[in-house]
Amino acid sequence: MSAKSTYEELEQRIKELKKEKSDFKRSRDALKKRILSLTHPLKDDGNIVFEDLFNINDIQCIQDEFAKATGVASIITNIDGTPITTPSNFCRLCKDIIRKTENGLSNCFKSDAMIGRFNPAGPTIQPCMSGGLWDAGAGITIGGKHIANWLIGQVRDELQSEDKMMAYAREIGSD
Repeated sequence: MSAKSTYEELEQRIKELKKEKSDFKRSRDALKKRILSLTHPLKDDGNIVFEDLFNINDIQCIQDEFAKATGVASIITNIDGTPITTPSNFCRLCKDIIRKTENGLSNCFKSDAMIGRFNPAGPTIQPCMSGGLWDAGAGITIGGKHIANWLIGQVRDELQSEDKMMAYAREIGSD
């Protein structure tokens, strides 16, 4: 004996099937875009973005494991410094103070863009232009086109005094 579904149950199942179909189409389209990006001749790379080439969830896991293994903060950003991945192992100063203010966050993005810029000589190592902690960055390029930045760091040395950090916090409007 089979139980009959109610009208509401059928409506709910239709909604679930529509969502599954939408999710499938989105996944299919992303996969098509990734395949096209990976098979395009490098001279036609004008529209390639980091997310077309890599699964962000996989990259996030690798980044988190790197940060855990080394104890060093890590993030991948767009070339303008805006995050692609969620920051891993960011220190309290950066995560909870500087990046919580509009000016601090803007300065972080500018610094991340500058430190991660394409540099044929190799990675850039310099103090962050926002909080002053040491960072390193390397541009990620495809066929000579800069598509993203990989940044690590947030290392404090004797040059970064409490007074400098407090002055910067006041400058960006943080207590």
